[in-house]
Amino acid sequence: MDGAMDGRMRYERALLRIAALLVSLSLLAERAAGRSFTVRFLVLAILGRAEVIARAFVAGQTGMDWPFLDNPSATIGHPVDAAALALRLRLLAVILVDLVDAGCGSGGRQPLASVAPESVVPCTVLLLVFPSCPRPRPLDTS
Repeated sequence: MDGAMDGRMRYERALLRIAALLVSLSLLAERAAGRSFTVRFLVLAILGRAEVIARAFVAGQTGMDWPFLDNPSATIGHPVDAAALALRLRLLAVILVDLVDAGCGSGGRQPLASVAPESVVPCTVLLLVFPSCPRPRPLDTS
């Protein structure tokens, strides 16, 4: 019985680490929204593939047919696509955390406490992107 509990805790911890990875990938997608088109397109292409794999993993772990897990529309590299990708990755992370929280007592009230640093506080982030605004240039001291 002790071995089964130990295996379950390792499994839950692995799911929480995957959820933390999905959150970090969503932050990368948000950061890509403010970059140039070529950088944004390349990052979104790589993260889009990662999202497909994550969607398949979450669908397999939950054993349910999630309607939002259908393939999203093709991205064209717009900053809104980056924000949408970030939200979808965070939604997958929330599903994994809820799966761990519903199936175990070891997750407790703060399921990411053992994965995330203590100073990190969950919050809602509003992403505002103004692609037409010029960035300030550094002063030329030459």
